[in-house]
Amino acid sequence: MYQQQQTKLMGYKEWLRFCDELGLLDAHFTRREATVCFSLSRMHVIDEYASRSREKMVHLCFQDFVECLVRCSLEMPLPTEDEVKECGFEDAGLYMLKVKSNKSDHAAFVESHREAQQEPARCIAHMLSLLIRTVEAGTEVGVDNGTISAKEVAAYHKHYYQA
Repeated sequence: MYQQQQTKLMGYKEWLRFCDELGLLDAHFTRREATVCFSLSRMHVIDEYASRSREKMVHLCFQDFVECLVRCSLEMPLPTEDEVKECGFEDAGLYMLKVKSNKSDHAAFVESHREAQQEPARCIAHMLSLLIRTVEAGTEVGVDNGTISAKEVAAYHKHYYQA
C-alpha cells in the first residue's frame, strides 16, 4: 500500500501521504513534526554515497517505520485512558474520531494535550487504535470491531487511490 514496489521501503512522500490520508496531521502534529519523526527514524549508514546505503538512508524499512510510528505517538495529542473511559468510548481511536468530527472540540483538545500525558506504551496503543478506527470508518466493508481485515485495507486503499 504505502511502499515502493521493488524495495519495500517507504519514502518521505509516501510517509507524508500516509500521515495525511490517515488523518494524523493537525494543528499540533503538522507536516513539520511528521518530517522530524521520519528523519530521526531513518537508518544510519557508513557510506552515504554508495547507492544501496543511500537508498536505506532516505527511506524507511519496516523497523524504521515502526520507530517512526512510536515517535509520532509521543508527539501527537492523544487522550488518556481515564478520558476515554469517562466519555464512554471503547478505545482511544473511537474517542479521537469523535473529537476530530467537531473542529472546535478538536482545537480545544489539541490545545489541552500539547504534552504527552501518559507512558509511551499507552501513546502507541492509542495511536494504533486511531489508525485502525480510521481505516474501519473509511470503508463499508467488514465490521467495526477494532481489527482490520485484508478486505478493509483493500477497500480503504482503493477509496484513496481512486479519489
